[in-house]
Amino acid sequence: MEDIIIEESGMKFGKFDSDHLFHIEKCDLYQKALNPKGVAVTEFAVLQRGKLLFIEAKTATPNYSACTDSEEKMKKYEEYITSIAAKFRDSIDIYASILLKRNNCDQLPEAIAEKDFSSLPIVFVLVIKNAYPDSLIHYTDKFRKVLAPMMKIWKVHDMIVISEEQAKRKGLIVSDT
Repeated sequence: MEDIIIEESGMKFGKFDSDHLFHIEKCDLYQKALNPKGVAVTEFAVLQRGKLLFIEAKTATPNYSACTDSEEKMKKYEEYITSIAAKFRDSIDIYASILLKRNNCDQLPEAIAEKDFSSLPIVFVLVIKNAYPDSLIHYTDKFRKVLAPMMKIWKVHDMIVISEEQAKRKGLIVSDT
């Protein structure tokens, strides 16, 4: 067991117990077989405080209130939503494909591979380093709507969009102090 810190989008996530961390983005299955085929994934999944969290990190988001004044900005906003939603979908599908032994991945720790997750809450978390404070609720609502069918199928407990500061308070990000 070792403590892991993952640097992503200008933030330091961790310290996570390596036995409870699946670094999806770095696993051989993704790197060699799936990424070249256009599959997109979240940064990692971590078992923390009785929940399985799928974490995606972004430096910033489009400012939704500024997107409504042009078609081009609105198109970029919709592409942003679609691309992140795909990462959550593909990540949970990859995880399930490994558990169902449709794919093999040596980097999936036993604690995450062998545990009975039938009642364990699954949460999708998008952490935005430079979030517009008034946009977090908007983005949370938007992603919940876009991901609703998939969240029903997999019984995903929640989807939240939080700032870097909120992630620090939740113990997801290491403080630089």
